[in-house]
Amino acid sequence: MRTEPDLDDLGLRQQAEIFETFGGPVIDSRDLLTDPEGILRALCRALDVPFDGAMLSWPPGPRDSDGVWAPWWYDRVHASTGFAAYRPPAEPLPARLEPLAERCLPYFERLYQYRLEVADAAGL
Repeated sequence: MRTEPDLDDLGLRQQAEIFETFGGPVIDSRDLLTDPEGILRALCRALDVPFDGAMLSWPPGPRDSDGVWAPWWYDRVHASTGFAAYRPPAEPLPARLEPLAERCLPYFERLYQYRLEVADAAGL
């Protein structure tokens, strides 16, 4: 929502620091939207939680856990009933944001190497 975001606005650095301190599974959103069931199965296996097909869909509407920003940010979430298919960005990143993307890349790469993959669901 910011016209001129900075690295701290995006939270990627903080996510990398949290992961490096506490560990845990890493999910890439593209992977999740490309294969929701496969990635959720891998996540459940990593967390030692049974997979349930009901995780793939939900009723529309707000949730008690949405938080204070829901009325402004969650319209599409409230209208959804399942995972949308992955769509590549419709437009290239604006040139003014390329330096910020370059600053994010090392943090993304640090996390990406640990991401869960569908093969992880089968314990391969």
